[in-house]
Amino acid sequence: MADNVDQMSSKTTREMKKRDLLKNAMKGQWREVVEIYKNEAWIHKEKITRSGETALHIAVSDGQKKIVEQLITAIKSQTYQNAKKAVSVENKQGNTALHFAASKEKERPSMCESIAEVDPFLVFCRNCEGETPIFLAAFHGNRGAFLYLHRICAAETNQDGYDYSTKYDGNTTLHSAINGQHFDLAIQIAQLYPKLANSVNEKGVYPLSILAAKPSAFRSGKPLESIWHRAIYNPSTSGTNGTGEGIHANESDPTIGTDVESNRSPDEYSGRHDDDHDHGGIFSRPYFKLAYSKSMLIISWSMWISSWLLYNFTSELKGIFLLPFGIKAFGAGDEVEEEEAEPEDAAPPGC
Repeated sequence: MADNVDQMSSKTTREMKKRDLLKNAMKGQWREVVEIYKNEAWIHKEKITRSGETALHIAVSDGQKKIVEQLITAIKSQTYQNAKKAVSVENKQGNTALHFAASKEKERPSMCESIAEVDPFLVFCRNCEGETPIFLAAFHGNRGAFLYLHRICAAETNQDGYDYSTKYDGNTTLHSAINGQHFDLAIQIAQLYPKLANSVNEKGVYPLSILAAKPSAFRSGKPLESIWHRAIYNPSTSGTNGTGEGIHANESDPTIGTDVESNRSPDEYSGRHDDDHDHGGIFSRPYFKLAYSKSMLIISWSMWISSWLLYNFTSELKGIFLLPFGIKAFGAGDEVEEEEAEPEDAAPPGC
């Protein structure tokens, strides 16, 4: 009887701890959350929300990088097996904390690093839709998280990466990156995993088919406003995605110079444009000259046609517009005047 009472009391105490943990996490009182994690090792694996998330899930979803690092430190204080179980907890959608981190972080994936250090094989963990963390990183265009998880897979698991790059419906990381218009990342994926360019999903769609269905990805796919834009526009200009941003990748090894810990801007991964680089369009020197010559030709022809019309179809203003060109107005009336002037100069008959 006493044992049953102790068990009920212990269960009640744990439920209260879980409620306190959830309340503190929802209110953003992360110091209290960290203290509970340090003092109660059993709570690391406990799901405290209706959708099955742990406090680690919530911290990652809230973008609390320092708090996540402290929670992982508390988790790693356990045995290795218990720590792996703590970071492997899945919610109702099958997402681990690493899934959340891969969906959240862009250039500095510190949360991904902290979680993957406990169990690198979480990279292969799939949710209910067959999405791995690296797939979600590509889906959301998080290049930093993608490159870090790629290095984890390549260095520590000795896998080629094609298996975890595909979800259940056949869509790959390349499909997702192109569909989300993350073209810089798509170029790097194609370089790292060239076989994905020929992959087909369940609907028979290739990655390039998705790209072809997005005309806004190309400058030539944007509607031009007037005939002047069409005359000046340079259709041969490449290396842009229609928004002025480069879509060509670095010609060197895609894994070189892509340290996610650095503060590099996205332009360094997509190719830098020097000041002397000709971007095409109206600001292109040869095409500006061509457009200028075309404009002058059109204006000249317009002036000549207007002058010809005025000369032939007006009586009072004929020839005025030809005066700047040194052409004297001449018409049928002038010939009549000359013919009528001849009898006046002639001698009278009989003289």
